[in-house]
Amino acid sequence: MDDKQRQNLIRIASTLTWAIGIIFALILPVVMVSAAAITKGRVFNGLSVFIFLTVVSVLYCSLGWGLRRLAKWAGIMAVVVSGISLFFSAIGMFNNVRNIIGLVINGLIFIFVILGWKVLK
Repeated sequence: MDDKQRQNLIRIASTLTWAIGIIFALILPVVMVSAAAITKGRVFNGLSVFIFLTVVSVLYCSLGWGLRRLAKWAGIMAVVVSGISLFFSAIGMFNNVRNIIGLVINGLIFIFVILGWKVLK
């Protein structure tokens, strides 16, 4: 595999991480409203879910940006984060479709970053 193919794999992984980050960012307002309704006004529960999803969204978007720049730190973090997500998606794989989708997307990120590792600087 030449460097151009490796760069393309990293770009695909970058696009996938950006997509996950943007999806989490778009879900934030819905989660905030629904968490407030479900917890019957207990602000702490809704706020903690909001903060968690905000951190995950910023993390995935920054990883997407770093991978697009071919940064080695982003490759390391993408492998770690997608590996953790793979583990938790595999545990809950049979619960719902969301876990299967997460398993596939994070698996692709993990594999593409590992295959394109040599071009990261």
